[in-house]
Amino acid sequence: MKKIVFDNISWRYSSSKEWALKEINAEIEEGEVVLVTGPTGAGKTTFCRLLNGLVPHGYPGTLRGRVYIDGRDTTTIPISKIANFVGSVFEDPESQIVWTNIKDEVIFPLENRRIQKDEMEERISQSLGLLGLLDKVDKTPYELSGGQKQRLAIASVIAARPSIIVMDEPTSQLDPVGRREVMEAIKRIRDEYNSTIIIVEHNIDALLNYADKMILLNEGCIVIQGEPDAYYSSVEDIVRYRGPLPECVELSYRISQITGKKFNCYNTDCLKEAIEKVIGNKVIEVNEWDIVNFDSKGDTAVELRDVSFVYADNTKALDGVSITVKKGEMVGIIGVNGSGKTTLAKTLNGLLKPSSGSIKIFGKDVNAYKQAELVGKVGYVFQNPIHQISCRTVREEIAFGMKNLGFNEEIIRHNVETLLERFNLSKFGDAHPYNLSRADQFRVTFASVVAMNPDILVVDEPTTGQDHAQSHEIMNFLQEENKKGKTILVITHHLRFVAQYIQRLIIMLNGKILYDGQTRNAFSNYSLMRSSLIEPPEMSKLSYLLADKGFHGLISVDEFIDRIAELATF
Repeated sequence: MKKIVFDNISWRYSSSKEWALKEINAEIEEGEVVLVTGPTGAGKTTFCRLLNGLVPHGYPGTLRGRVYIDGRDTTTIPISKIANFVGSVFEDPESQIVWTNIKDEVIFPLENRRIQKDEMEERISQSLGLLGLLDKVDKTPYELSGGQKQRLAIASVIAARPSIIVMDEPTSQLDPVGRREVMEAIKRIRDEYNSTIIIVEHNIDALLNYADKMILLNEGCIVIQGEPDAYYSSVEDIVRYRGPLPECVELSYRISQITGKKFNCYNTDCLKEAIEKVIGNKVIEVNEWDIVNFDSKGDTAVELRDVSFVYADNTKALDGVSITVKKGEMVGIIGVNGSGKTTLAKTLNGLLKPSSGSIKIFGKDVNAYKQAELVGKVGYVFQNPIHQISCRTVREEIAFGMKNLGFNEEIIRHNVETLLERFNLSKFGDAHPYNLSRADQFRVTFASVVAMNPDILVVDEPTTGQDHAQSHEIMNFLQEENKKGKTILVITHHLRFVAQYIQRLIIMLNGKILYDGQTRNAFSNYSLMRSSLIEPPEMSKLSYLLADKGFHGLISVDEFIDRIAELATF
């Protein structure tokens, strides 16, 4: 018997005229890890809700077809019963955190299942240990970083050991090493308890090696499904349906295009062999990459001198941080979860006051600014959009900041309509922001900050919840604003976009600045990446493997294609 069967399922929310899912047919075996992906609005979250019973039990709408779990029709099982065997990790981890203590958060589902105390303690230790949170067991969830909150949500679910685990964007706020650690934890749970795992994700590079089956949704339909080999046998279809391509798969596909030979690689080892076949024994001598000199002249936009910040629980989030950012620079800030990135961002616009040290914005101490004046200088887009939303419609939310800063009504109307169109939000203008997906909510808050036209724009995790095309749109927009002279600081775990868009990189670890310099130099320095506990992007790993062939220092798919073409015609 199949573990899960989608039998010609269609679903339409009562608030919409469109069908969220259309004639979905899929079968999932017990113990499989299934990766579900697709562009924003494809129906992925609704797919998850059908499994945990929120659809149709929790949302009004129209259902056609049936979902069967272990042969049972889920429409006949109350949500409270489904929760005993289907565990859910929501897109926003904060939406499912209910306790003020980390240990209590993990205990809660165990108490609901009447687990004995001795076994409860064993499960708590195992789940928190697997997710790297044992040392934080006595903290409150709200003292954790966004990525650590995701780990906590996952830990509380796997502690209950449901036979099915459904996870909606479970690694979106995690650093690359964190993604791998979480997937290893999930794999261990699957192997030990034969759990069936369904994962919805946009950023699938780190997840691909764990998937037994893949499903691509587009406009509410399953357009491709199968084992990874079969799934990626037609990259053209994946591109046509706006599915994400991991860097290794994209490079493999593009090598096939320029050589006329079929390559189907998912990892760097396979790509190394493929490239060596293409270039043979040819080696090219490569001059050192041009050194990017970050302008030491010009106005200073941001200056931190020996800044430290200590939270109420004595956690030292920043430890003697000194940074200078010139007007018109675009700087990336990366680091493992809990390294101090978001704390640093919040000190720049007065949300947090440093415990010691000084911060100057355009030469003026941050404490000397009036709050309204500082908001006009430093715009901050929060990691979690829910923390920033305060109005009842999307249109009002985008206008809110401009009204508070005294913008002319005609300018406000013009900016609102321009930004609604620019970020594909026009159809949501009169909708309540809380009713949007997390990806759409982020674009609303992003637009609301951009509308105020701050001199400095600080964006915390700009690609969270966005599909691949939307991520590029946001990064392209930031690059355009930077070219106009705006100072941009981007906090992100998405190293692929760092390599493509950002030249100056700051790496943080344990509240300190570990590196401040050229992005290429950082990604080409394996020792530095190891010491920062960050896993290098796939193209950097590949450049290490092929360094003796003339590929040292390459950090993007485009650069590899250019070098392969050069060597192939050598």
